[in-house]
Amino acid sequence: GYKQITTATQTSAPKKLTAEQSTNAIKLTWSKVNSAAGYKIFYKTTASANWKTALSETTKTNHTFKNLPAGKKYIFAVQSYSKSTIGIFYGNYITVETATKPATPTLKATATSSSIALSWSKVNADGYRIYYKTSGSDWKTAVSPTTATGGTFKNLTANKTYTFAVKAYVKTKSGTIWSGYKQINATTKAASSSSTITGVPSTKSEIAAAYNKVVNDYKAYTGKVMLKKTESVDVK
Repeated sequence: GYKQITTATQTSAPKKLTAEQSTNAIKLTWSKVNSAAGYKIFYKTTASANWKTALSETTKTNHTFKNLPAGKKYIFAVQSYSKSTIGIFYGNYITVETATKPATPTLKATATSSSIALSWSKVNADGYRIYYKTSGSDWKTAVSPTTATGGTFKNLTANKTYTFAVKAYVKTKSGTIWSGYKQINATTKAASSSSTITGVPSTKSEIAAAYNKVVNDYKAYTGKVMLKKTESVDVK
């Protein structure tokens, strides 16, 4: 006589798995496995953590996870499976490391005649990058990646408008994920029109102070210094 058994071969893993991010959702898309009856999705938030089931069964080749926190990292795994009369047979899986987009930082600016101090809100991210431009120019990087939430830009031209923007970012193995941005305009104040020295300097320190005031006022007004250091200064 004989006895029979029904089983199934192990299904292969999807060949491709991609992630599309927003600030509170991640959409996974993977390639179809022809021999698979469906797919199971796992996740974890760190490499050392244990896998958790995110979706036990689906026959689709994409799924969107919603209501996630901004700037949060995830590792997802998609596993194929086949079915027979004696049960489910799980196959191989493919992984991707991704994250939701960080929230957009809010930006504030305080200006003097030669500097602009920026501050931005702290969000859940690995760091920030600051950009700037002036009228008619393209965006330029003002500050390389930083974890700070503020900074001062000095030696700027008086009475000139600068446009700033800050982006937050999260780094993953599959690439850097950036937040959106809101730009802000900041105008340096007009330079002081008065360079009058009250009183006649008579001592060496008073003469030096008078000379330095002229140099600093001129630098604030033009953005560059034309005067040169001299060994002596005549006062009339």
